[in-house]
Amino acid sequence: MAKILYVDADCDRTREFTRLAAKKGHFVTVATSAERAMLCVEREGGFDAVVLHLILPGIDGAELCRWLERWSCLASVPRVVFTGPETELRIDLTHGLPRWLPAHRYLDSVDTMDRIVAELERVLGF
Repeated sequence: MAKILYVDADCDRTREFTRLAAKKGHFVTVATSAERAMLCVEREGGFDAVVLHLILPGIDGAELCRWLERWSCLASVPRVVFTGPETELRIDLTHGLPRWLPAHRYLDSVDTMDRIVAELERVLGF
């Protein structure tokens, strides 16, 4: 069982991820923006992983990852970043993740939360 911070503005994806992660025994805290995620980290801390959508209102997911890495107590906690099929952004992963995205995993055009939960468990070693 892991304590997960999930950051996404989409209610349907959030509901699906929370349901699937709970079935696996994980406890999920939800934030609908990077700013709210930062408050959660500062108030609660102690998360085992962060799962976040790259496109967020206000501060984007890449900036949140940089903040987590540099300024928070979660610097070494795995970060799984994803985009949905509606996102037109494509990242060239030929040489690994770009420096501007300090994450452990990046999943492109995710259309099912099963894929994210599986990747989350992989990075956590479950």
